Amino acid sequence: MIISAKTFIIARSTFMWSLAYFLWTDPAVIIDNMYVNIVGQAMQLSPLKLENAESLLGFVAYLLTMVGVSDVAPLNGPYLEYFYSIMPLRVITLFAIIAYCAYGNSIYLSNSMVFSIVFIDLLFSFFTYLALREERNEYLKKKIIAVQATQKDQIENM
Repeated sequence: MIISAKTFIIARSTFMWSLAYFLWTDPAVIIDNMYVNIVGQAMQLSPLKLENAESLLGFVAYLLTMVGVSDVAPLNGPYLEYFYSIMPLRVITLFAIIAYCAYGNSIYLSNSMVFSIVFIDLLFSFFTYLALREERNEYLKKKIIAVQATQKDQIENM
């Protein structure tokens, strides 16, 4: 894959931090975004009204910030196994949230802003999983070749 999993993870975290920033400073930037409106109209979802959600936006911004931090923190160590195990669960959860957004009737979840954000997050998570799978396969190939070379050396030295 051209883009590494680490790059996808950092891009997703940056996306989360950008959303959190706009939710803290000016939520109308996200709510009135053309992409959010087009996706909402295509899915026949109502737009989010600020009167209904102002009290929750600060908490949602905090959660988005912490999600971004929790994704960047493991990148300093052996991140492959951690993200390889968590990404399928994340993708399934995001699909469930998207289904609820599309078919539910909650004013807090069934709106164009939540659907758009979760959909973009799903794209990031899916492509991250694909990149992780490819990186893991390359790592295992190298490990198998190294083990085979070691075994070959041991047989020759006998």
